[in-house]
Amino acid sequence: MNNFNASFSLPIIGRYSNNSASFSVGYTKTWHTNALFPIYDNLEFTYNNAADYFEENWEIELNYINDYSRKKGFNISAIFEVPRTKVTKLHSSDERIAYAGFSDVSMNLIEGESVGVIVGSQYLQDKEGSHIIGNDGFPIVSAEKGIIADPTPDYIIKLNPSLKFKRISIDAVLEFSAGGEFWNGTSNALNYYGTSAHSGEFRNFTDTIFAGVTLAGETNTKPVTLTEDWWTQRGISGVAEDAVQNAQHLRLRQLSVTYKSKNLYNFFEYEASLWVQNILFATIHSGVDTETSLFGYQQTQPLELFNMPAVKTYGFSLLFRF
Repeated sequence: MNNFNASFSLPIIGRYSNNSASFSVGYTKTWHTNALFPIYDNLEFTYNNAADYFEENWEIELNYINDYSRKKGFNISAIFEVPRTKVTKLHSSDERIAYAGFSDVSMNLIEGESVGVIVGSQYLQDKEGSHIIGNDGFPIVSAEKGIIADPTPDYIIKLNPSLKFKRISIDAVLEFSAGGEFWNGTSNALNYYGTSAHSGEFRNFTDTIFAGVTLAGETNTKPVTLTEDWWTQRGISGVAEDAVQNAQHLRLRQLSVTYKSKNLYNFFEYEASLWVQNILFATIHSGVDTETSLFGYQQTQPLELFNMPAVKTYGFSLLFRF
């Protein structure tokens, strides 16, 4: 069965502009029918027509241009995006299709949910979403896996400032991604081995009271001590829910400096550029760059288990014009 894609784009408000500024709002929706995903079957991954889904994106773009003169000026472009995805149909009798990850935590296709929601082991919860605490004072692990994270960001802001002075220009590409979640399996593994800062800080921590309700439905007030058994009883992968972290980050995706020469000898001119990519990545979580991928597969980006750090790229280009 072949996969099929269709896209629809609409400028909702259109575009307003004057000599120095422009503004536009747009909406794009793309449908994917019989979309291909890597499905694990018979001890190997094969690409199958797994599901139908759509992607939609609201976008607001602002541009400002201020060329003071031919020798100096400042330009900036700002884009605000709200991306969303949704699975509309599964080509399977199963309730969900896991296409990346492990047996206890994986990325999934579930009808009515975002593409790639993370399903894994979790704690037992009541109808209000509160953890249920056992008689020993510790949260009870559920026998059923559930959705523990959605990697889709709430919104993305992209900035592209450009500064020109005489023959030198400086350009940058910054990106801020708010919200979204990912699974940091590295943190659970380091907690298990007792080598993480978190396990060191809370090792043998006394008078810990887990937030939640008791089996009787009352607020838990029982203090416990976080002994070695707490860190190791669930194995190296732990409870997947414990490893879910906020994927919010700020990234300086590219920075470049360019020099443009004047026409030399009425024969040629040249343009020299120095640039670096991924020079800065600031985040509130403890993992590595969320654009790294598990086992090198792009579909596994919201999963981290000792992933390789992101690559910083440095470059130089020299262009001659005759």
